[in-house]
Amino acid sequence: MKWIFTHGDTDGVAAAALAKVVYKDAKVFFTHPHGLFHDLLANVNVNDNLVILDIALDERLWKDTVNFLSSIKGEVLYIDHHPLPEQFQQPSFEFIHKVGVSTSELIYKYFRHVLPREYSRVALFGAVGDYSDETDYIKSLYNLWDKRLIYFEAGILCQGLEASKRMYDFKRKLVDLLANNELPSQIEDLVKRAIKMSYIEDEMRKKIKESIHRLENLSYVIEPGGSLGRAARYVYVEGDTIVGIAVEFKNNTAIMSIRRRKEYVQIDLNKLLRKICIQYGGSGGGHLDAAGARIPKDNLNDFLVAFDQEIAKAKF
Repeated sequence: MKWIFTHGDTDGVAAAALAKVVYKDAKVFFTHPHGLFHDLLANVNVNDNLVILDIALDERLWKDTVNFLSSIKGEVLYIDHHPLPEQFQQPSFEFIHKVGVSTSELIYKYFRHVLPREYSRVALFGAVGDYSDETDYIKSLYNLWDKRLIYFEAGILCQGLEASKRMYDFKRKLVDLLANNELPSQIEDLVKRAIKMSYIEDEMRKKIKESIHRLENLSYVIEPGGSLGRAARYVYVEGDTIVGIAVEFKNNTAIMSIRRRKEYVQIDLNKLLRKICIQYGGSGGGHLDAAGARIPKDNLNDFLVAFDQEIAKAKF
């Protein structure tokens, strides 16, 4: 069997669509850094062929994940753009990695000799969704299209996906449609969800002002009622702090999206979270200025205080 394991955000969906053009009969499975290892164990057989896209290697489980993938006799292709664990070494399977670019850019470049040129716009959708559309290569792809059209279509895709969090069958349908070169604006359900999400997000932005909590260096909000990533950005703006955190609860786990003001380049969210989350029984990481974390709900307050202190140490 052929598999595409990918993240469920815009970059992950766009990258999976590009992979689906090449691996037409592959089954798409949506996962995340903390769940990847367990999802591989539960679904993959030793002779399967795998493409893994836009999934950071979890600090606690990355060795187990790499060892499992190294045991696969079929083809393994891993493409990602998140910072790597400190002790990571190049594995035996094919591992394409570069920070500062989107996974959609990486996979489009990898398959550029077999992908029709019109699929460059799918790569652009992913890059826009990942805030990574200012690289030299992506700028060269913009020369093939009207940038305003790309932004319009990417905006619909981003907003529609934000409104479709755990709707995995719908996301698989989107991957197939994008792989068939359909525009997001042609997908009626996606457009409806995008419009609804824009309204929800604006209402969320207004409510954040009234429900924000502030520490010295970070602000946070609990259950913002919309996109956690967007909420985290509004939180640091309204809280006038270095870092903004949006939290939602799933069972006994606090799931967080974390954003940092761009100018504080000395504060590496990925490194701080990989270090501190383990101390509180969780996991975390991502990019320098945009990351995520999962912590047992009972440890959330202690984690926030400790994280605030780590930010204070790093800012000087």
